[in-house]
Amino acid sequence: MFTSLGKREIAKYGAILVLAAIGLWFFGAAVSCAFYYLLIIPTLLFGFLLYFFRDPERQIPTDHNAILSPADGTITHLEKVPASAIIGEECWRVSIFLSVFNVHLNRAPFAGAVTAVTYQKGSFLDARDNASLDKNESNTIVFRSDHPRLPVFAIRQIAGLIARRIVCIVKPNDQICAGSRVGMMKFSSRTDLLVPVKSGVTWQIKIGDAVFAGTSVLGKLASE
Repeated sequence: MFTSLGKREIAKYGAILVLAAIGLWFFGAAVSCAFYYLLIIPTLLFGFLLYFFRDPERQIPTDHNAILSPADGTITHLEKVPASAIIGEECWRVSIFLSVFNVHLNRAPFAGAVTAVTYQKGSFLDARDNASLDKNESNTIVFRSDHPRLPVFAIRQIAGLIARRIVCIVKPNDQICAGSRVGMMKFSSRTDLLVPVKSGVTWQIKIGDAVFAGTSVLGKLASE
């Protein structure tokens, strides 16, 4: 299954690869049959393009106290950060780095209503560098939850060296279920999760762990 968010790229780059294949075919016919073997290059590239925009179905956990991963990738940061304009109080920041081999769809880590979506233009530094937080292109989605221990939380989509387009498919007042698709990072990038410290979340992850959007439980809130 492929995400509809990649239709434009599949059509655009697919057309370029088809033209390249046609050019190699005629060039091989005119010069040497050995050049036909070069057709494997655009074929493999088109296969990777389809692979990149895959959208596998996920089995979403039903535990209402579980905080799910908002992205596929590797945990690079798990730290407390001071109050910011995003949350307004001290919070935990979990950072997930997405390589070009990861599924790049973002999913809601918890059920709630979208209260704000803020896009910020910026640079394209390596997303693993903390300097990217303030300087890179980003999109922040803030949610309000009915859970008494987690009234507010946010995810931040951060562009990287290769990622040059952030897609957000939700808007303020949308009601979102845990694990629902909320957007996509096109090519490698970083997704941060911000959770208030006072939520009392117990984290079940460590730096270096591989996680999967909508299925991996990052942490749990105490039962209500």
